Amino acid sequence: MPIIPFTDLHPNGTLKDAADRLASLAPGLVLTAGQSVSGKVTLLLALTSRMAAQAHPVVLLTDQLDHFEPFRPLPANWTEVHVQPNATAWQRAVHAATADDALIVVSPLNRANAPAVVSAARSRWVFAALDTLLAGLDASYPLREMGVGYDAFAESVRCVWSQSLVPALCGHCAANAEISRAEIELLFPASAKPLSIKQEAGCAECDGRGTKGHVSIADVTLVTDDARPVIKGALVQGVNLALDPAQHIAALDQARELVEQGVIGLDTYRSAIQRNPLLRTRNALALVKVQAEKLNDVFDTLVASLWLDIGVLTAVADRTAAGIVVAEEDRRIHFANARARQAPILSAAADPDLRLARPALLAKPGPRLRQPGDRDANVGVGR
Repeated sequence: MPIIPFTDLHPNGTLKDAADRLASLAPGLVLTAGQSVSGKVTLLLALTSRMAAQAHPVVLLTDQLDHFEPFRPLPANWTEVHVQPNATAWQRAVHAATADDALIVVSPLNRANAPAVVSAARSRWVFAALDTLLAGLDASYPLREMGVGYDAFAESVRCVWSQSLVPALCGHCAANAEISRAEIELLFPASAKPLSIKQEAGCAECDGRGTKGHVSIADVTLVTDDARPVIKGALVQGVNLALDPAQHIAALDQARELVEQGVIGLDTYRSAIQRNPLLRTRNALALVKVQAEKLNDVFDTLVASLWLDIGVLTAVADRTAAGIVVAEEDRRIHFANARARQAPILSAAADPDLRLARPALLAKPGPRLRQPGDRDANVGVGR
């Protein structure tokens, strides 16, 4: 099977746009990541072919026999080199490839070759396949185990393109899906319901499976020049970093896009959410975020109804010893649970009705009034 052109894999949409943005970056290391049989080597060669100028030499390096056999015959200006599986042999092979000013393809990336590959990527395009479930900047962790530090990762890597393969919907028998509101909230949290959801049905064309062929769900992270210092700092310090949408296509968002486009069916999407670790984790985080926002809305509705009820304010101070923080800009009252101690009451508002409550509160034996700026106040002004 010859190398599949990238435009055949992704003729349009967000992934094609990501490949276009990648081509505009300075040369560096491009990682395609995924498990075995995820299509990462097919993608690796498709991206290489797209990035290589016509007649530009390309050297394929591997320490596994017949690793690139499925893609033969290779283009005339592409050379396949088998490397002995040790660090010295890999250093020599990578050095020889850089001397020829060739684009370098390495598969698989491993402990023996990773340091030499990353070093070569400082001055040219290098494409490497990484066998891992991790995506995006988390791919720095297995490279660290291969002897590549976080600084070197941030300096050399231009893209981490992670993918997994899922069955594509059969267009001959796809039917409109029936899905409950509860399942929509479970499968599509924090996003609008897709306008159209298709269901696998099964027909003679697809041998009754409802699917035909495969399509990739991708997670793409671009490391641009302006983002590199921030990315390096986040990796070194071990903190999470939310990248701009132009720099990161999340796998969960891309999977939802495939549902919206009718490329994958409901059963396939449901299975991916349940079984793919990356998608399952991201969907669970989205669910937690939505539930937290709902609870916050309920709380805000409650305290808003109590805003000018002086009797309730006094009762709260008397019976629960709860701290009250009042925000002037949105006129909301926030309660701090302080049953175990004598909590001061901080008023950050100049509302005259609220000031009327102060004598009643001061008259109570428990709570004490603290004004903004008091040194010993242990509650703060908040929203």
